[in-house]
Parts: sequence; structure tokens; C-alpha cells
Amino acid sequence: MDNTGSGCKKEVKVLVVDDMAINLGLVEGILEALNIHTELANNGKEALDMIYAGEYDLVFMDIMMPVMNGMEAVKKLRSGEDERCLLLPVIAMTSDVTPEVEEELSKNGFSGYISKPVDISDIITCINTWLPGVDTVMLAEKPRSEEDLEITDRAMNTVIPGIDNATGIKNSGGALLYLELLEEVYGIIDEKCDAMRKHLEEYNISGFTTDVHALKTTCRLIGAMKLSEDFYMLEKCGCDNDIDKIKAYAPDIIEDFRSLKSHLEPFAKNITGHVKEYQPEEIITMLNGLSVALNDYDIDTAEKIITELKLYELPDNIKDHISTLDKLIYDLEYDMAIENINSIKCDITQA
Repeated sequence: MDNTGSGCKKEVKVLVVDDMAINLGLVEGILEALNIHTELANNGKEALDMIYAGEYDLVFMDIMMPVMNGMEAVKKLRSGEDERCLLLPVIAMTSDVTPEVEEELSKNGFSGYISKPVDISDIITCINTWLPGVDTVMLAEKPRSEEDLEITDRAMNTVIPGIDNATGIKNSGGALLYLELLEEVYGIIDEKCDAMRKHLEEYNISGFTTDVHALKTTCRLIGAMKLSEDFYMLEKCGCDNDIDKIKAYAPDIIEDFRSLKSHLEPFAKNITGHVKEYQPEEIITMLNGLSVALNDYDIDTAEKIITELKLYELPDNIKDHISTLDKLIYDLEYDMAIENINSIKCDITQA
């Protein structure tokens, strides 16, 4: 096997499947540190289409997703006669690890599982188990710069009610990613709270359960452990179709989650606090790069470009467009995001 440096060979490809961009970004970041080429899907159906059309060495797949969940996807994957699909290692990503869940995963064709929030050691164990020829020796840690130390200091010393900084840094994989996750959570709070309330009004228990399942993991990632436990309780109520208990507890829990927004607002500005002068040509160049990244499903690059765009002192109409674009990318609506990029470019050139 042809290894490159202290990472793995370039030919190895891993597919990560999850409906939450936060979770996708976390696993992708770990795999990139190992020089593993990573592609992303946001539900089981999309994952199956990609598996049938491509070649993957390993798949990490969430269990509860909209459109098609992980259990359904793997069961269908194993139901054919294609040896490649029958032998492809598929690792479940789940926060609910019980003997019953383990048995169900095995029956449906999963090769194994790792617990959420995902830990780098679990990823490396899977790589070593299922891709034994791959070198998972991490690159030596670079000396920490003054900026790194400032970021770590900010992450450790900020005070957010209901959030344990040390747990969030550990669960998210580092101080910088922790701060970035706080920014991302700030951006989804209103949307998710409104969606949960709408599900309740429409008696859409399935949609409600899917949402609280995802938020359970999201809150655990940022160290909001009480909220994570509350969402887990609501998820169990949803699975049991216990509507009375959901009605009794959900409104207060939703408002507790919404109350985080004011505390997370400082993280929505940017991590370093630097603001760049608006340069239309630079913005268009960055938007072109963003279109390429989205077409290539290179979400890591896309998120970095979005983060950099937020550092500019943008006109109000362009700033609104960028906020919409950020939300579309977070929701994995890449086609709509590309359309939005074209609209932004038109607005810039016509100004």
C-alpha cells in the first residue's frame, strides 16, 4: 500500500453520512488529519446513490436521518448480490449504545459502531480494524502560536450558562473547533426551535423525534450536557409515541435551547474579531471558489470560505445573502446555495 508521509495513501476513500453538518464536519476534520479522502452525504438514500456510483473503502453512517435512515440504507445495501456492497464496511454512528441496539445493528448489516460524540481514537480504531494497511500515525503537533493560545484561553474562560467549556473542547476535538461550533449552533437555534414547535402543532412526531435526536448530539458536542439529556428524554418519548409527555416537557426545553442564543451571539461575529474592508473583486473570487467547493462536495473548504466572507464589512444586502448562503450550506442544500451564489455575484456586479 502506497502511503504518503505520515498519513494514508491518497486512494483510500471514506464516506460519512449524517444529516447534521456539525457532525459531518467533525468526522471529516478527523479523517483529513489522517490524509484520508472524505466524501459526505446527508441521508441514507443519498449515501446509497454515491456507493452504487463510486468506490469507497469504509462508510461511517448515522442511524436516525430524514428521507432514509441508516438502518434502512444498510439493509438495502446488503440485500443485493453485488459483492462490493456486501463486503463494504459500514460503521454506525450512534449515541444510543445498548445490547438491543447492537443486536439490531448487526441484524441489519452494520459492521460495527462508534459512539457519538465521535472521538478520534474510535475513528483510528475503525481504520486500523477495517483498513489494516493504512498508516494512521498523526502528523506531529505543530508548536502552538500566540493566536492558538489566545483561542484556547478564550474557549476555556468564556462563561455560558449551561455549557461546560472543558467538556465542549474535548467533545468537539479542540478549542478552535469548539468556538466554531458555538457559532454554528447560534445560527441554527431559531430555525430548529421553530421546526420543533411546528412538528408539535402538526402532530408530526417522526419529524420532531428526528430533530431532537440531532440536537441531543449537537448539545453534547458543545458541552451543554443538561440540554443533551433533555433532548434525549424527548427522543425516547418520541420513539414511544408518548405525546402527552412531549407536550408537558417540550415547550420548556425548547425555550431553554432558545435562551442559549443571546449567550452565543458573541461567537457569531467571528473568532478573531478582525474585520476586512469590502472589496467586490475579492468577494466574487471567493464566491467562485465556493461554487467549485460545493460542486466537489468539499464542505470543509466551503465552510472556511463562508467563515472568511463573514470577516468582511459587507453591504447590508450582501450580508443578508451571505447569511442565507451559510444556512443553505449548513442544511446541505448545495444546488440552492450555488443559485444563491450567482444571485450575490449579480448584485455585486450591478452595484
